Amino acid sequence: MKQISHILFTLSVIALAACQTIAEDNRLITIDSPLATERRVLLTEFSGIGCMNCPTAHALAEQLTAAGDTSIIVVQMHPATNAFTESADPLYDYTSEAADEYYRYFGGTASTPFPTGVVDFLKTGNSYFTDYTEWATLLLQRRAEKARADLKCQIEQKGQQYTLNATMTNLQADSHADLRLLCWLVQDSIRGIQLMPDGTVNSNYPHRHILRKAIGNIWGEQHSLQPSEVSTIKIGISTADLPSAENMSVVCVVLAADKSEVLAVEQLPLKPNQPADKEPFMLTLNMIGAISHDTTIVITETADDPITAKKVMELRGTISLTEHVTIDVERSAKGLSDQLCVGTCVNGNEQTAQQFSFNLSGGFSTWYAHYYPADNTAQTITYTWKNSQRQLRLSVVYKP
Repeated sequence: MKQISHILFTLSVIALAACQTIAEDNRLITIDSPLATERRVLLTEFSGIGCMNCPTAHALAEQLTAAGDTSIIVVQMHPATNAFTESADPLYDYTSEAADEYYRYFGGTASTPFPTGVVDFLKTGNSYFTDYTEWATLLLQRRAEKARADLKCQIEQKGQQYTLNATMTNLQADSHADLRLLCWLVQDSIRGIQLMPDGTVNSNYPHRHILRKAIGNIWGEQHSLQPSEVSTIKIGISTADLPSAENMSVVCVVLAADKSEVLAVEQLPLKPNQPADKEPFMLTLNMIGAISHDTTIVITETADDPITAKKVMELRGTISLTEHVTIDVERSAKGLSDQLCVGTCVNGNEQTAQQFSFNLSGGFSTWYAHYYPADNTAQTITYTWKNSQRQLRLSVVYKP
């Protein structure tokens, strides 16, 4: 939980009974980093609006940080060097000088395949870049390693002025540490265009964790800390050159001086009481990746169900939830032999109505839908995933 304190005014004993209005520009608001319970790991995700497989990687990144897990920090970078980030409209240009610098340092070119990512600025084998299917394993392995440095951050806001206080600690008791402190402005909940896995363009796609710019030097300033030494650095933050400061957070990274690895990372909101940076739920399909708008899928292939020995048509995916979700199921006819399993299974042929609903609590789960065709008649089953903040309709047309 983020620890937010509001320092409005110091009252003297004599004025305890009085109340004075403070001008907004004279109020000091401080925001502290979350209390750490374990090592935090940085996933640098390279992506682009013209990359049709990137939404699948985005969904995976959301799943890795689902249910309030703050041990994995994701920063998405759109490097101008790669063709996938090109946009004819400046409104959808999410590239930045810093993203391009890091990308080229890692060996990225105009044709490097996307999506790809780097964990804690580390090489895996001979390359920095890793496929998104490897991220979960690499992140968990890195998180289990003993930390050699610690980082705590605090932001002070006075009017439209922001000051970052970053405190680095060398956790090594027997050796000094040569470090760099890198700080970035990262923006969330940017709605824009994105090429989807099915080849369509989603014009209202929720882009997340976008690196907008580096605060100060792209590679930070070098600091040498003696064994167990603590050092606090004060940095001014400007958002004047950005389209908006809404949904903005600050990510700070303690990097080894030779740029070989990230030793610590922290993230905190630029402003207090900003909206949460996650969708209430994230739905994916194995065949096309993340679903961010109402979608219709046509299933024509059948397989042999090893349990029932019947012909079955199926759909599989994953869902991550930050709060409960209701699923409404509507079928084109009564008496269909269908099944929806998300943790627990609901059999359609056991339902007396053509429509039925059930609820899910928060967390992450795989899910699948089965339909056992009785003949060659096409049937449609619509699954509407919804809660107080969002509704998503998935219509599945089964054509045996």
